[in-house]
Order: sequence, then C-alpha cells, then structure tokens
Amino acid sequence: MNKKKNRLERSSFSDRLPLWITIAFMAVVPLLVRVSKVEYPMNQFSWYTNQTTFYDSYAFFKSHVIIFIGIFALLFLAYRQIKEKVLSFKDPVVISTLVFAAFILLSDLFSVNVFVANNGYLDRYESTFVWLSYLAVFLLIYSHTWRDETLKWIRRAFVASATLLSGIGIIQYMGYDPVFNSLTRPFVTAFNLLGTDYEAVYSINYQVIVQTLYHYNYVGFLSATTLPVILSFMLYEPKWRFKILYGGLSALVLFNLLGSSARGGLVAIAVALPVFILFNRKHIFKNAKAAVAVVLALVIVAAGFEWYSDGFITMRLKSIFTSVSTQFVLQDLTVDGDAVTAQIDGHTFTMSIDESGAENWVISYTLDGEPIEPAGQNSKHHIYFDSEVLKDVTNYLTAYNSSYLLTFEYKDDPWYFGYDSDGNLSYINLYGKFDSIEKAPSIGFEGKELLGSARGYIWSRTFPLILKSPLVGYGADTFALVFPQSDYVAKYNVYGTSTMVVDKAHNLYLNIAINSGLIALAAYLAYHIILLIRAGKRMRPLKFTYADVWQSALLTALIAYFVGAFFNDSTVHVSPVFWAILGLALSRVTKEQSGTEL
Repeated sequence: MNKKKNRLERSSFSDRLPLWITIAFMAVVPLLVRVSKVEYPMNQFSWYTNQTTFYDSYAFFKSHVIIFIGIFALLFLAYRQIKEKVLSFKDPVVISTLVFAAFILLSDLFSVNVFVANNGYLDRYESTFVWLSYLAVFLLIYSHTWRDETLKWIRRAFVASATLLSGIGIIQYMGYDPVFNSLTRPFVTAFNLLGTDYEAVYSINYQVIVQTLYHYNYVGFLSATTLPVILSFMLYEPKWRFKILYGGLSALVLFNLLGSSARGGLVAIAVALPVFILFNRKHIFKNAKAAVAVVLALVIVAAGFEWYSDGFITMRLKSIFTSVSTQFVLQDLTVDGDAVTAQIDGHTFTMSIDESGAENWVISYTLDGEPIEPAGQNSKHHIYFDSEVLKDVTNYLTAYNSSYLLTFEYKDDPWYFGYDSDGNLSYINLYGKFDSIEKAPSIGFEGKELLGSARGYIWSRTFPLILKSPLVGYGADTFALVFPQSDYVAKYNVYGTSTMVVDKAHNLYLNIAINSGLIALAAYLAYHIILLIRAGKRMRPLKFTYADVWQSALLTALIAYFVGAFFNDSTVHVSPVFWAILGLALSRVTKEQSGTEL
C-alpha cells in the first residue's frame, strides 16, 4: 500500500499550489456560471439605452474568480522568486511578459474610460486586472518544473472538464437546458437573487451549443483547442480500454465543435489536424490500427452531423470563401443646418426644412441639386416620390414629446431628425437620444464588409483606431467605447439595424492592439516566436516529430488557438485555458523535461 501511495500527497506545497492553480485555470474556470446582478452605467453612452441594471450569467463571476486566482499566483510567484530565483530577467519569455504587463498598466492609466478598463465591458468583464491575472498565472506555470506524476493530475482534470462541457453541449443540442433550470437555480444564482422573482431559466434561449461559455463562437474556439489534446492522449495511451475512452471523448468534442457552428473553430481545427498528423507521423504509423479507428469514428460523427443538419457545416464552411462583394444603396445620411441629405446609390437627395412651426412644417426636396415634388401620399399618409432612385423612400412627421420629428423612411425603416434644446437639427437614434451620424474612416475591405459575418466591416473600422493610439491603446475591454458606434448607416447596411453595438474586434490580435497598443501586441507575438524556436530545437534531433504526449497535446492545441484567434477575441471563458497551456508548453520546451507516461 505504501508503495502505491500517491506521490502528490508527499509532494511539497510548492509543487501542489502551481498544480491547483493550473487545474483551476484549465478545467474549473470554463465550467463556472453564476447569475449575478450587475450595476453598470450604460446610460452614459448615446448609442445605448438608459438601462443601468443587468443580469450576467457567464462572465462576471468567472472574471472575479480569475482575479482571485491571479492574486494567489502573483503572491506565490513573488515568494518563490525571493526564495529560489525561479525566473531569470534575461529570459525572453519573462521580458515579454513584463513588457506586456507594463503596457497593460499604461493603457489603464491613459484609458478613455478608467471605469470600463478596471471593470471590463458589459457581458465580457475582461478588465485590466483579469489580463494581469492571466500573466501572473502564466509566469507561475512557466517557472515551475513539471513532473510526470503531477501532469497526470492535470490530464485527469482536463479530461473531466472536457467531458462535462461536451455532455452539457449535447444536452443543449437536444433542446434541454442542464445549466439553468429549477433544479440548478439555487446553485447557479447569486444569493441576493434567490429571494427575487428573477429566473435565469427564462433569460436563456439556446439556439445552438453554448455549454457554459456564453456564445457558440467560444465553444468552437475551446473545442478546437481541446480536440488535439484529447487526440494526443488517445494516440500515446498504451492501454486499449483508455484509447477507446479517449476516442469516444474526441468524438464528443468534435460533435460540440460542429454543433457550435463556429466557423473560426472549424478553420482552426482544419489547420491543427494536419499539423498533428505531420509531427506525430512516426507514432501514428506505430499505432496504425488505433489511428484508423479514430479517423473512422471522427468521420462518422462528422458525416452523421452533416446528414442530420442537412448540410449545415458544409454551408458554413463555404460561406467563409464565398464572395460577399456588396454595394450598399443607402450610402450616407448627413445633417447640415436645417437640411438632411441622403446619399442613395450615388444620388443626392436633400430634405430642407423651410418652416417647422407646430404641425405646419414646410419641407422642400431636391434630387441631385434639382427640385423634386412629392408624387402624393400612400395609405399610411407618407409622402412618396415618382423616381426610381427614391422608390424605397418616404417622408413624414412623427409626433414626439409634444413636438414633431422629420422622418426619413428607407425600406420601411425610419430615421428620425429633430431639434435639440439648442435649436439645432440632429439625428435621434432608436433609443430616443440625440446623436450625430458619422461616416467612420476605414482601411481595406471596401465592398467586402460582410466577409466573415461582418468581420470585414469591423476590421476595416478597427485599423484606423489602432493608428490613432498605437503606443498604449485605449484600455482593457474598451473596444465598444472607441469603435464608431455612431456609424449608423454602415451598421444598418451590414447588420440590418442601426442599433447594433459592436463590442469586440472578432480578432484577438486586433483586440490586444486596441486594448494596450502595438508594443503589447509585439510582446504577445513574441511568445509565438519563442515557442516555435524552442520547440523547433527540441524536435530537430527527432526529425521534427513530437517527443512525447505533452509536446503533441500542448503544441498542437496552441497552433489551433493561434489560428482561431484570427476570428475570435480573448474572453474569460477560453483565455484561462490558453494561458495555462502556453505556460506548460513553454516550460516543457525550455527545461530538460520529457515524458511519455499517462
């Protein structure tokens, strides 16, 4: 019995705490949900409602747990550094981390909104303190020497977490809610809400798999990162019964990836799997039977899902590469004095208010500088015009707060204009707030704004923002605040509504540049370069094949994450897993560590 005593029980606290923190980041944090009441002053923004009370189910609690873990990691790392000098300040990894942290802090100091930077934006809550917590945990994991016995516990926890998440996803796909229901309500609801009428079950509407990660894109991102890890465990597992179990879990993770419909995750795994095969080629040939069996199982799962969903995945993949060149008809709306001008398919239509007393407004119209008279009124008493250019345009007055608004209606969607307290004509958005209509500067993607679910639009408007503040960015999680939300016409054309709030870049690299500047982005990219160089040195004597199960699992997972990051943002749901994996990978390729035991 003594011989079989778990070595973890005999290990020192210095070994156990990094293990616990790693397990918490990799396996526990993604599972966390808690319905919390959040007071957030969104009424300060002209492009949002006056609502100040919100209910968050996924991100708010996770962010606080991440900060709590980060504080522990930082204190313990400082203690170990004083006692053991576990980090060298000449190490490029440490230098990159310190530079990254410095610019996160600088961006907070010069942030456009310190409250948002310190608390994170609504529904995201990835604040300055969350980012610093990522780095503290990463450095602690990187500085630790990982033994095979310790890694077994990480493997078990990660597999358990992946199994739970996959099971939740499958149940959601079947139309049931295993997370928010009457049975789970006491466990997933903040104590101050338990005595109220608030019911989380009524606030959740599952259309696709979201697991406990808030959004299907995050499910795809995490599943694409997880699948290479589970496949590696299966490939290197010596016992057949465990190979079968890992193969089954791989199929479950793949099902969740497909069921999420996240194209970014599909692209990530499409790149990662060939890399997995290439660098594991020797081991695959040695385990040909197991490899063929897993491939067949994954193909069956993918084919079965494709059949059941009537070709949904093929359609989603094709949409990535399908041309989305678009020429929008309504191109701009501007206000100049008492006139509203619309640019419609290259033509200029102007509505000039000559008189605006009570109900007796006098409005004159021009098209391309020439006067044009209304053709009459339709059944709704809206003025219309006998012109092909203006076939989708009507004009009328709308009663509003004891006054009237000039209403320009395009394809049955109204645009309101009224006089503010200073007597100036201005646009009134659908939240009833006076605001100006901007035509945001853009770089690239002209005519391709719809590319990648409107990522073309978001990225083209993000590049100019980076150039405006390239050194320190705008502060953590402030993307929604600096993005041109008043670009109402473009948002209407892209999203079909002018009220869409664009709150993320849909690209982690642009996300970092906006948050903390280009130097912070360079520090982050340095991790990629350092990892590739050090891993390459380890793999060169082996003719560029993976040395062991952990090289295969960690490095392939990171490749999937790096690719998926082009389409996804950093979030409290997925990023903790990434930073833990990155710390483990860099630790193992840096130090003399190798192991094949499971």
